[in-house]
Amino acid sequence: MKKPQNLNSTELKQIGKIEGECYKFDLSRISNEKFENLLKTINTIGVNKATGFGFNTDLLTKTNQRAQHTEKNGTRGDKLAQKKLHQLPVALSSSVILRKKSAIRDLCSQISKILPKSETLEFLKLRSIPIKVADVELLSQGIFESGTLRTLRFCDVPLGDDGFERLARALRKQSVINLQLRKCKLTDESGQAMRSLLFYHSYVQNEVEWRDSLSKKNAGRHQTPVLCLSNLDLQDNEFTFQYIESIQDPLIDLRIVKVLDLRGNAGISSTVVSNLVKSIPDTTVLTGPSKPIKSPKPQPKLFKSPTYSKSSLSISSPNGSPQSPKSLKEQRLQALETENERLKLLIECLQTGNNVVQLEPGLNIVGPRAAELVDHIVKLDDLLARAQDGPPSFLSSSRGNSSNEFKSPGKRRATPKKV
Repeated sequence: MKKPQNLNSTELKQIGKIEGECYKFDLSRISNEKFENLLKTINTIGVNKATGFGFNTDLLTKTNQRAQHTEKNGTRGDKLAQKKLHQLPVALSSSVILRKKSAIRDLCSQISKILPKSETLEFLKLRSIPIKVADVELLSQGIFESGTLRTLRFCDVPLGDDGFERLARALRKQSVINLQLRKCKLTDESGQAMRSLLFYHSYVQNEVEWRDSLSKKNAGRHQTPVLCLSNLDLQDNEFTFQYIESIQDPLIDLRIVKVLDLRGNAGISSTVVSNLVKSIPDTTVLTGPSKPIKSPKPQPKLFKSPTYSKSSLSISSPNGSPQSPKSLKEQRLQALETENERLKLLIECLQTGNNVVQLEPGLNIVGPRAAELVDHIVKLDDLLARAQDGPPSFLSSSRGNSSNEFKSPGKRRATPKKV
């Protein structure tokens, strides 16, 4: 095997995107040989040139999404064509992400070596990278020793609670200001690690403000520099009200967090965070549905010639070839189709998920503690139904028990079953 060599700027542009001194690479488009050269190159430019690195597997993700979409919504011809072809894009089939099992480990190891000695690296993002706990351990060592990193983003990365616990220990320092942990499979179990991390940053920031107030040199300064976490993106995880209870006190004490993004967490609504919002008026707390990580492109139809409507022909170019629609109406239609697809996936998850418990026919409870909530509702409704002046029972089963109270007082209701 050839000895790895540094890539020049032209070669870097061929395998990635360069924005200023920020370099972004799709590992599912890079061959094994180029990957080895890339590792050597980022080690060179990461010391005193590059300001940011981003790594993803977008081509692999899009290919999997396209196959799933065709299998679910495609016509019979589309499905047959996909089974007959059954081949990956050329770039993906020869990519390092499929050809080399240790690719992610090698990348994390190299990043861990670059971060401590870099004088310019401020930005690091991993998206759709299948890292393991051992990889997180490697990254954490470099993050802890870095003195320049300001923005750290993990998006669609399976950190899990154990991985975040290791990462949180590495973030106990004056460095990272913007932290994204989107769709990282985090649950309420990670609340204590985040609580400890926020309390540490609160202590550090308060100490800086206290020293700043005592300094004669900074006597005229109206604002102390922010050295701790100020932007938290926690979208698309599995948090509930218990997570809010865990991080509420340190957030109030920290005070400098500008944005707390909790969108996409089914267990957190505006009602759940209402008290927190009142306690931190200077912080923007976002809840509700989240936007797609990357807007999906229309799925191609296999072995079908394109058809054009009259409206599409009216906006064709002089040579007669139709152009892509750009009207406001069509943009809204595409946005609605994207939202419709997201809701379909959500409904499918609710129908097949393990966290769905049937309260009664036609009424399901969804969430990590659904079974416990159903049990409480059943007991409360049964108690109210038996009360002398209580309201009418809500559940049909309770109404039956209430009418037969004196006939079979010892009969117990069946335990709700998971669907």
